Amino acid sequence: RLVVGGARARWEARGRAGRASGLRSNFVNGMKAFPVKVTRRWAWASTGLGGAPDGVPPCAWCHGGPCSPRHTGAPAGGQAPAYRAIAKFRKRHLSALGHLFVQALELCQAAGMVKLGRVALDGTKVRANASRRKAMSYARMSDKQKVLAEEVSALLAEAEQIDRDEDAEFGKDNKGYGLPDELARRESRLARITAAKAALEAEAKERAAAQAEQEARAVGQDEDTVAKRGAAARAKAVPQPKAQRNFTDPESKIMKTADGSFQQCFNAQAVVDEDHQVIVATDLDNCAADSQSLVPMTEQVSANTGRAPDELLADAGYSSNANLQAAAEMTTESGTQFLIAGRPSSQTPPQRLPTTRIPDGYTLKHL
Repeated sequence: RLVVGGARARWEARGRAGRASGLRSNFVNGMKAFPVKVTRRWAWASTGLGGAPDGVPPCAWCHGGPCSPRHTGAPAGGQAPAYRAIAKFRKRHLSALGHLFVQALELCQAAGMVKLGRVALDGTKVRANASRRKAMSYARMSDKQKVLAEEVSALLAEAEQIDRDEDAEFGKDNKGYGLPDELARRESRLARITAAKAALEAEAKERAAAQAEQEARAVGQDEDTVAKRGAAARAKAVPQPKAQRNFTDPESKIMKTADGSFQQCFNAQAVVDEDHQVIVATDLDNCAADSQSLVPMTEQVSANTGRAPDELLADAGYSSNANLQAAAEMTTESGTQFLIAGRPSSQTPPQRLPTTRIPDGYTLKHL
Protein backbone atom coordinates (compact mmCIF):
# COMPACT_ATOMS: atom_id res chain seq x y z
CA ARG A 1 0.00 0.00 0.00
CA LEU A 2 1.39 3.40 -0.98
CA VAL A 3 0.35 6.06 1.49
CA VAL A 4 0.75 9.56 0.09
CA GLY A 5 0.22 12.83 1.92
CA GLY A 6 2.42 14.68 4.40
CA ALA A 7 4.28 12.74 7.00
CA ARG A 8 2.32 9.51 6.39
CA ALA A 9 4.17 9.01 3.12
CA ARG A 10 7.42 9.28 5.05
CA TRP A 11 6.21 6.74 7.65
CA GLU A 12 5.30 4.26 4.93
CA ALA A 13 8.60 4.79 3.11
CA ARG A 14 10.64 4.37 6.25
CA GLY A 15 8.56 1.40 7.36
CA ARG A 16 9.19 -0.43 4.09
CA ALA A 17 12.85 0.55 4.21
CA GLY A 18 13.10 -0.71 7.78
CA ARG A 19 11.77 -4.11 6.78
CA ALA A 20 13.95 -4.24 3.67
CA SER A 21 17.12 -3.19 5.50
CA GLY A 22 16.85 -5.89 8.16
CA LEU A 23 16.73 -3.50 11.13
CA ARG A 24 16.83 -5.30 14.44
CA SER A 25 14.26 -4.70 17.15
CA ASN A 26 14.94 -2.72 20.32
CA PHE A 27 13.60 -3.12 23.85
CA VAL A 28 12.12 0.25 24.73
CA ASN A 29 10.81 0.96 28.26
CA GLY A 30 10.44 -2.78 28.84
CA MET A 31 8.46 -3.27 25.61
CA LYS A 32 9.74 -4.75 22.38
CA ALA A 33 9.63 -1.94 19.82
CA PHE A 34 9.83 -3.34 16.32
CA PRO A 35 12.02 -1.51 13.81
CA VAL A 36 9.12 -0.32 11.65
CA LYS A 37 7.47 1.39 14.62
CA VAL A 38 10.67 2.98 15.92
CA THR A 39 11.59 4.09 12.40
CA ARG A 40 8.16 5.68 11.99
CA ARG A 41 8.58 7.46 15.33
CA TRP A 42 11.98 8.74 14.19
CA ALA A 43 10.45 9.84 10.87
CA TRP A 44 7.70 11.75 12.66
CA ALA A 45 10.28 13.56 14.78
CA SER A 46 12.27 14.47 11.66
CA THR A 47 9.23 16.18 10.10
CA GLY A 48 9.30 18.89 12.79
CA LEU A 49 5.49 18.71 13.12
CA GLY A 50 4.05 19.31 16.57
CA GLY A 51 1.28 20.89 18.55
CA ALA A 52 -2.39 20.06 18.55
CA PRO A 53 -5.77 21.67 19.18
CA ASP A 54 -6.70 22.69 22.72
CA GLY A 55 -8.35 20.06 24.85
CA VAL A 56 -6.34 17.13 23.49
CA PRO A 57 -5.03 14.92 26.33
CA PRO A 58 -1.28 15.01 27.08
CA CYS A 59 1.02 12.69 25.17
CA ALA A 60 4.05 10.95 26.64
CA TRP A 61 6.02 11.61 23.44
CA CYS A 62 5.53 15.36 23.83
CA HIS A 63 6.73 15.44 27.47
CA GLY A 64 3.26 16.01 28.86
CA GLY A 65 2.19 18.68 26.35
CA PRO A 66 -0.94 18.63 24.17
CA CYS A 67 -0.60 16.27 21.25
CA SER A 68 -2.73 14.95 18.43
CA PRO A 69 -4.03 11.37 18.85
CA ARG A 70 -2.43 10.43 15.54
CA HIS A 71 0.99 10.77 17.22
CA THR A 72 0.36 7.75 19.40
CA GLY A 73 -1.96 5.85 17.07
CA ALA A 74 -0.20 5.99 13.73
CA PRO A 75 3.60 6.20 13.98
CA ALA A 76 4.45 3.57 16.58
CA GLY A 77 1.27 1.77 17.48
CA GLY A 78 0.73 3.56 20.79
CA GLN A 79 4.19 2.84 22.18
CA ALA A 80 6.17 5.69 23.70
CA PRO A 81 9.90 5.02 23.21
CA ALA A 82 12.26 7.27 25.13
CA TYR A 83 14.36 9.73 23.17
CA ARG A 84 17.55 7.95 24.25
CA ALA A 85 16.25 4.68 22.85
CA ILE A 86 15.45 6.38 19.54
CA ALA A 87 18.94 7.92 19.49
CA LYS A 88 20.57 4.53 20.15
CA PHE A 89 18.41 2.92 17.46
CA ARG A 90 19.47 5.58 14.96
CA LYS A 91 23.12 5.19 15.91
CA ARG A 92 22.99 1.39 15.60
CA HIS A 93 21.33 1.46 12.17
CA LEU A 94 22.93 4.63 10.81
CA SER A 95 24.08 3.04 7.56
CA ALA A 96 20.62 1.62 6.82
CA LEU A 97 18.78 4.79 7.82
CA GLY A 98 21.05 6.81 5.56
CA HIS A 99 19.30 5.35 2.49
CA LEU A 100 15.76 6.09 3.67
CA PHE A 101 15.62 9.55 2.10
CA VAL A 102 16.37 8.19 -1.36
CA GLN A 103 13.89 5.33 -0.88
CA ALA A 104 11.15 7.77 0.19
CA LEU A 105 11.98 9.88 -2.85
CA GLU A 106 11.62 6.81 -5.08
CA LEU A 107 8.12 6.23 -3.68
CA CYS A 108 7.19 9.85 -4.43
CA GLN A 109 8.49 9.42 -7.97
CA ALA A 110 6.44 6.25 -8.41
CA ALA A 111 3.36 8.18 -7.29
CA GLY A 112 4.01 10.88 -9.90
CA MET A 113 4.80 13.56 -7.31
CA VAL A 114 8.25 14.44 -8.72
CA LYS A 115 8.22 16.10 -12.17
CA LEU A 116 11.61 17.88 -12.11
CA GLY A 117 10.27 20.54 -14.42
CA ARG A 118 11.42 23.28 -12.08
CA VAL A 119 13.26 22.92 -8.80
CA ALA A 120 14.42 25.53 -6.28
CA LEU A 121 17.62 25.51 -4.23
CA ASP A 122 18.02 27.40 -0.97
CA GLY A 123 19.86 27.16 2.32
CA THR A 124 19.09 27.90 5.94
CA LYS A 125 21.18 28.17 9.07
CA VAL A 126 20.59 25.38 11.60
CA ARG A 127 21.80 26.19 15.09
CA ALA A 128 24.23 23.76 16.65
CA ASN A 129 23.82 22.49 20.19
CA ALA A 130 26.70 24.70 21.31
CA SER A 131 27.14 28.20 22.66
CA ARG A 132 29.23 30.76 20.84
CA ARG A 133 30.72 31.63 24.25
CA LYS A 134 32.42 28.24 24.19
CA ALA A 135 34.43 29.23 21.11
CA MET A 136 37.91 30.74 21.11
CA SER A 137 39.89 32.46 18.38
CA TYR A 138 43.34 31.29 17.27
CA ALA A 139 45.00 34.46 18.60
CA ARG A 140 43.38 34.05 22.03
CA MET A 141 44.30 30.35 22.05
CA SER A 142 47.95 31.26 21.58
CA ASP A 143 47.87 33.79 24.44
CA LYS A 144 45.87 31.52 26.74
CA GLN A 145 48.14 28.57 25.97
CA LYS A 146 51.19 30.51 27.20
CA VAL A 147 49.41 31.69 30.36
CA LEU A 148 48.14 28.21 31.21
CA ALA A 149 51.54 26.64 30.53
CA GLU A 150 53.16 29.07 32.98
CA GLU A 151 50.45 28.44 35.58
CA VAL A 152 50.79 24.66 35.19
CA SER A 153 54.56 24.87 35.57
CA ALA A 154 54.20 26.96 38.73
CA LEU A 155 51.61 24.58 40.18
CA LEU A 156 53.76 21.56 39.33
CA ALA A 157 56.74 23.13 41.09
CA GLU A 158 54.57 23.91 44.10
CA ALA A 159 53.17 20.36 44.13
CA GLU A 160 56.67 18.89 43.93
CA GLN A 161 57.78 20.97 46.91
CA ILE A 162 54.69 19.88 48.88
CA ASP A 163 55.47 16.22 48.01
CA ARG A 164 58.99 16.59 49.37
CA ASP A 165 57.72 18.18 52.56
CA GLU A 166 55.06 15.48 53.06
CA ASP A 167 57.56 12.68 52.32
CA ALA A 168 59.83 14.09 54.98
CA GLU A 169 56.95 14.33 57.46
CA PHE A 170 54.87 11.18 56.72
CA GLY A 171 57.25 8.93 54.79
CA LYS A 172 57.59 8.11 51.07
CA ASP A 173 55.21 5.13 51.13
CA ASN A 174 52.21 7.16 52.30
CA LYS A 175 49.68 7.53 49.47
CA GLY A 176 48.51 11.00 48.49
CA TYR A 177 45.26 12.13 47.00
CA GLY A 178 46.38 12.70 43.40
CA LEU A 179 46.68 16.02 41.66
CA PRO A 180 45.20 19.14 43.28
CA ASP A 181 41.91 20.22 41.73
CA GLU A 182 43.38 23.53 40.56
CA LEU A 183 46.23 21.79 38.74
CA ALA A 184 43.92 19.18 37.17
CA ARG A 185 41.59 21.89 35.82
CA ARG A 186 44.41 23.87 34.27
CA GLU A 187 46.02 20.79 32.73
CA SER A 188 42.73 19.73 31.13
CA ARG A 189 42.09 23.24 29.78
CA LEU A 190 45.62 23.41 28.39
CA ALA A 191 45.16 20.04 26.66
CA ARG A 192 41.85 21.11 25.08
CA ILE A 193 43.25 24.44 23.88
CA THR A 194 46.33 22.73 22.45
CA ALA A 195 44.17 20.22 20.56
CA ALA A 196 41.87 22.95 19.22
CA LYS A 197 44.84 25.07 18.13
CA ALA A 198 46.38 22.08 16.31
CA ALA A 199 43.05 21.43 14.56
CA LEU A 200 42.86 25.04 13.34
CA GLU A 201 46.42 24.81 12.04
CA ALA A 202 45.65 21.55 10.21
CA GLU A 203 42.54 23.09 8.61
CA ALA A 204 44.52 26.13 7.47
CA LYS A 205 47.23 23.94 5.93
CA GLU A 206 44.71 21.77 4.05
CA ARG A 207 42.81 24.81 2.81
CA ALA A 208 45.97 26.53 1.59
CA ALA A 209 47.24 23.38 -0.12
CA ALA A 210 43.92 22.78 -1.90
CA GLN A 211 43.78 26.37 -3.13
CA ALA A 212 47.37 26.30 -4.37
CA GLU A 213 46.81 23.01 -6.21
CA GLN A 214 43.62 24.33 -7.81
CA GLU A 215 45.37 27.48 -9.02
CA ALA A 216 48.27 25.44 -10.41
CA ARG A 217 45.92 23.14 -12.34
CA ALA A 218 44.00 26.15 -13.66
CA VAL A 219 47.12 27.46 -15.42
CA GLY A 220 47.94 24.03 -16.89
CA GLN A 221 50.80 22.91 -14.61
CA ASP A 222 51.80 19.23 -14.50
CA GLU A 223 51.02 17.08 -11.45
CA ASP A 224 54.56 17.27 -10.03
CA THR A 225 54.41 21.06 -10.02
CA VAL A 226 50.92 20.95 -8.55
CA ALA A 227 52.12 18.72 -5.70
CA LYS A 228 55.15 20.94 -5.01
CA ARG A 229 53.04 24.09 -4.87
CA GLY A 230 50.55 22.37 -2.58
CA ALA A 231 53.33 21.23 -0.23
CA ALA A 232 54.89 24.70 -0.18
CA ALA A 233 51.55 26.33 0.61
CA ARG A 234 50.87 23.75 3.34
CA ALA A 235 54.22 24.48 5.00
CA LYS A 236 53.64 28.26 5.06
CA ALA A 237 49.97 28.24 6.05
CA VAL A 238 49.03 29.86 9.36
CA PRO A 239 45.44 30.26 10.66
CA GLN A 240 43.91 33.70 10.67
CA PRO A 241 44.03 35.31 14.14
CA LYS A 242 40.20 35.50 14.20
CA ALA A 243 39.71 31.87 13.12
CA GLN A 244 37.56 30.22 15.81
CA ARG A 245 36.85 26.73 17.05
CA ASN A 246 34.11 25.70 19.43
CA PHE A 247 34.99 23.36 22.28
CA THR A 248 31.46 21.90 22.59
CA ASP A 249 30.87 21.21 18.88
CA PRO A 250 34.11 21.71 16.93
CA GLU A 251 32.42 21.03 13.57
CA SER A 252 30.01 23.97 13.91
CA LYS A 253 30.97 27.48 12.81
CA ILE A 254 29.97 31.03 13.72
CA MET A 255 27.32 32.15 11.19
CA LYS A 256 24.95 35.07 10.84
CA THR A 257 21.35 33.96 11.30
CA ALA A 258 18.11 35.41 9.93
CA ASP A 259 17.57 37.57 13.02
CA GLY A 260 20.94 39.29 12.50
CA SER A 261 22.74 37.58 15.38
CA PHE A 262 25.83 35.38 15.17
CA GLN A 263 25.47 31.83 16.46
CA GLN A 264 27.15 28.42 16.24
CA CYS A 265 25.43 26.94 13.20
CA PHE A 266 25.47 24.56 10.28
CA ASN A 267 24.28 25.45 6.78
CA ALA A 268 21.47 23.18 5.58
CA GLN A 269 20.76 22.98 1.83
CA ALA A 270 17.64 21.62 0.13
CA VAL A 271 16.36 21.33 -3.44
CA VAL A 272 12.56 21.23 -3.72
CA ASP A 273 10.44 20.18 -6.69
CA GLU A 274 7.87 22.78 -7.71
CA ASP A 275 4.76 20.65 -8.25
CA HIS A 276 4.29 18.93 -4.88
CA GLN A 277 7.08 20.52 -2.78
CA VAL A 278 8.96 17.22 -2.56
CA ILE A 279 12.54 17.55 -1.37
CA VAL A 280 14.79 15.88 -3.94
CA ALA A 281 18.24 16.66 -2.48
CA THR A 282 19.62 17.68 0.92
CA ASP A 283 22.97 18.46 2.45
CA LEU A 284 24.49 19.89 5.63
CA ASP A 285 27.87 21.61 5.87
CA ASN A 286 29.67 24.15 8.05
CA CYS A 287 30.35 26.77 5.39
CA ALA A 288 28.37 29.97 5.90
CA ALA A 289 28.32 30.85 2.19
CA ASP A 290 25.82 29.14 -0.11
CA SER A 291 27.81 29.58 -3.32
CA GLN A 292 29.86 26.41 -3.01
CA SER A 293 26.70 24.25 -2.81
CA LEU A 294 25.24 24.98 -6.25
CA VAL A 295 27.13 22.35 -8.25
CA PRO A 296 27.08 19.54 -5.61
CA MET A 297 23.34 19.97 -4.98
CA THR A 298 22.56 19.94 -8.70
CA GLU A 299 24.58 16.76 -9.12
CA GLN A 300 22.82 15.21 -6.13
CA VAL A 301 19.41 15.83 -7.74
CA SER A 302 20.50 13.80 -10.77
CA ALA A 303 21.98 11.07 -8.58
CA ASN A 304 18.83 10.78 -6.41
CA THR A 305 16.21 10.93 -9.17
CA GLY A 306 18.05 9.51 -12.17
CA ARG A 307 17.71 12.59 -14.37
CA ALA A 308 18.55 16.30 -14.37
CA PRO A 309 15.88 18.96 -13.75
CA ASP A 310 14.71 21.22 -16.55
CA GLU A 311 15.14 24.43 -14.54
CA LEU A 312 16.86 25.26 -11.27
CA LEU A 313 16.13 28.47 -9.34
CA ALA A 314 18.62 29.96 -6.87
CA ASP A 315 18.95 33.28 -5.10
CA ALA A 316 21.84 35.74 -5.21
CA GLY A 317 23.75 33.81 -2.55
CA TYR A 318 24.69 31.26 -5.22
CA SER A 319 25.86 33.87 -7.73
CA SER A 320 29.60 33.78 -8.42
CA ASN A 321 31.82 33.71 -11.49
CA ALA A 322 32.76 30.07 -10.86
CA ASN A 323 29.11 29.04 -10.47
CA LEU A 324 28.02 30.90 -13.60
CA GLN A 325 30.72 29.15 -15.59
CA ALA A 326 29.84 25.76 -14.08
CA ALA A 327 26.14 26.37 -14.76
CA ALA A 328 26.86 27.09 -18.42
CA GLU A 329 28.82 23.84 -18.71
CA MET A 330 26.06 21.81 -17.00
CA THR A 331 23.45 23.40 -19.28
CA THR A 332 25.42 22.18 -22.28
CA GLU A 333 25.81 18.67 -20.85
CA SER A 334 22.40 18.00 -19.27
CA GLY A 335 20.13 20.76 -20.59
CA THR A 336 19.33 22.20 -17.15
CA GLN A 337 18.58 25.92 -17.30
CA PHE A 338 19.91 27.85 -14.28
CA LEU A 339 18.02 30.96 -13.16
CA ILE A 340 20.31 32.57 -10.56
CA ALA A 341 19.47 35.98 -9.13
CA GLY A 342 22.20 38.56 -9.68
CA ARG A 343 23.89 40.55 -6.97
CA PRO A 344 23.27 44.32 -6.94
CA SER A 345 26.20 46.25 -8.37
CA SER A 346 28.13 48.36 -5.88
CA GLN A 347 28.85 50.85 -8.69
CA THR A 348 25.19 51.79 -9.11
CA PRO A 349 24.29 54.54 -6.60
CA PRO A 350 21.00 53.99 -4.78
CA GLN A 351 18.10 56.13 -5.91
CA ARG A 352 17.31 58.95 -3.52
CA LEU A 353 13.90 58.69 -1.91
CA PRO A 354 11.78 61.80 -1.40
CA THR A 355 12.24 63.44 1.98
CA THR A 356 9.17 65.64 1.69
CA ARG A 357 5.60 64.87 0.67
CA ILE A 358 5.38 61.89 -1.66
CA PRO A 359 4.68 63.14 -5.22
CA ASP A 360 1.56 62.13 -7.07
CA GLY A 361 1.98 58.93 -9.06
CA TYR A 362 4.88 57.73 -6.90
CA THR A 363 4.42 53.93 -6.63
CA LEU A 364 6.34 50.97 -5.25
CA LYS A 365 8.11 50.66 -8.60
CA HIS A 366 10.03 53.83 -7.78
CA LEU A 367 11.50 52.32 -4.58
